[in-house]
Amino acid sequence: MNKNKINNALNYLIRRLNNTNIVESLSHPIEVSNILIDLNLDDDTIIAGLLHPLIELNNQTVYEIERIFGSQIINLVLNNKRQSREEKALLFADTLSYLRRLYIESENSDIFTNFDKLELCRNLSEILELSKDFKDTKYYNEYKDLMLNIFNSNTKIYY
Repeated sequence: MNKNKINNALNYLIRRLNNTNIVESLSHPIEVSNILIDLNLDDDTIIAGLLHPLIELNNQTVYEIERIFGSQIINLVLNNKRQSREEKALLFADTLSYLRRLYIESENSDIFTNFDKLELCRNLSEILELSKDFKDTKYYNEYKDLMLNIFNSNTKIYY
């Protein structure tokens, strides 16, 4: 692992965040990149995990990131085919981080409509199917458990 390259990406992310709540803005990409590190992914995939919020939100940033870090980072985030292990891992880690947050929020509020719950469950199931490469990891079981807990909880459903 090239720590300098990853630190450069983290510093870039910090500089580009114009959010007043820097801790909240950093927690998700750092969590995603930590999962990717645990899954023994390469530097480009880890950097894509750090920078994906910037890439998904801002076209101008895409060109700058491509110039600084390379087109592979952009391709990992924006490729919707999700065929390579790296692409699947990035989607899996991103969604797991999202599920962790969603689980906490679902315990404290009524956040779903009937349609939201059905649509979200369908999308999460598709991602779980794509993520079979990680079946032997603690994250795969955590993902399944979070899905079950969120969708079998006593969360109120609005019609």
